Amino acid sequence: MNTIFLIMGESGSGKDSVVNALCERYGYKKLKSYTTRERRTPDEDTHTFVTNRAFDELRDMVAWTNYGNHRYCATADQVDESDLYIIDPDGVRYFKNHYHRQKRIFIIYLKTEMTTRMVRMLRRGDSVKQAVQRLKLDRDRFSGAAVLADKVVENKDFETCVSTIAQIMEINKE
Repeated sequence: MNTIFLIMGESGSGKDSVVNALCERYGYKKLKSYTTRERRTPDEDTHTFVTNRAFDELRDMVAWTNYGNHRYCATADQVDESDLYIIDPDGVRYFKNHYHRQKRIFIIYLKTEMTTRMVRMLRRGDSVKQAVQRLKLDRDRFSGAAVLADKVVENKDFETCVSTIAQIMEINKE
């Protein structure tokens, strides 16, 4: 595929669930960014978890952000081997300025109501305090995020959301 699809969305918007479904159902490959944060659960497999020292040794970063005092990044080689990448607005801005290889960039903003996001964060094990902090942090970080996107997709119904994004990807993959 000649396009990297950047998926943006606030905490609890369903980014991982949607991207995982796209990978399982359609064979797309997800980019697992490097991060210095701890795993939420022992079996969490959403990122490549590294120490601060290992993070500092990474080269050719094309996406970088700091969220909740933890660093996240992706390398150009990871992008070239992937179809989907979950990213925040700061990461999108960095990516647009630092990725200069052959893939076209297509940005999808996954929009989800705040109450739905809160419920999802609590169901996945976040405390009320953690969820409220993430909602507050995201309010500022995602202000104007829709302007960065090529498409905005509402995640009201999971199956509709997944099929809508799959259609968008099929139309815009080359």
